Amino acid sequence: MGGEIVEQKKAAQLVSENLKNLYAFSLSNLYDKSEAEDLTNDIVCEVLKSANRLKNDEAFYGFMWRIAENTFKMRIRKKQAQFVAFDEDFVGVYWTTPEDEFIKCEEINILRRELSLLLKQYRAATVAYYFHGKSCSEISKDFQVSMDMVKYYLFKTRKLLKEGFGMTREFGEKSYNPGVFRMDYWGGGDNSCYWQLSLLMFKIHCKMHIIMLL
Repeated sequence: MGGEIVEQKKAAQLVSENLKNLYAFSLSNLYDKSEAEDLTNDIVCEVLKSANRLKNDEAFYGFMWRIAENTFKMRIRKKQAQFVAFDEDFVGVYWTTPEDEFIKCEEINILRRELSLLLKQYRAATVAYYFHGKSCSEISKDFQVSMDMVKYYLFKTRKLLKEGFGMTREFGEKSYNPGVFRMDYWGGGDNSCYWQLSLLMFKIHCKMHIIMLL
């Protein structure tokens, strides 16, 4: 038990030293600070959970970046599984009233507002797909990103637009309410190692918020 804790502490130290690089990796792939923070948290958790597999510190960096890549891919696959396509060919038949026209104009204005608030990559992918009729493959070539990334842009955009239509937008909440970091543990017996690991994770989490503000 003691040896494992030493390895986890060493891994936590190495992760802490490379935290800025991990966050930069997440941000360069997701282009969204909140999403990048979540991905970085996931990567840190996976690295620390698997640290006891390492035989020596020299293999740590390759180990850490393999986990970072795999965690990112798993996140994209999970988002893809949640993506629900809708039928764009369906056209409803109804009588148009002045009230309908007013509501339609209001919805268009809200849509324009929400699109204007999207990050450039999300907005460009959405316009290319839904308004210009380009395929994910074509957008992937135009943007020089993977098709998985394009599908993620579209999924994330639909989620943001749905939220924008259904609720009042709150700006900058993360700046004053970053949330509470929690780490769960399971199993019986002596859980002291998990409490120590939770403390290490909390310190790393605090350091990451400082990096976010730089």
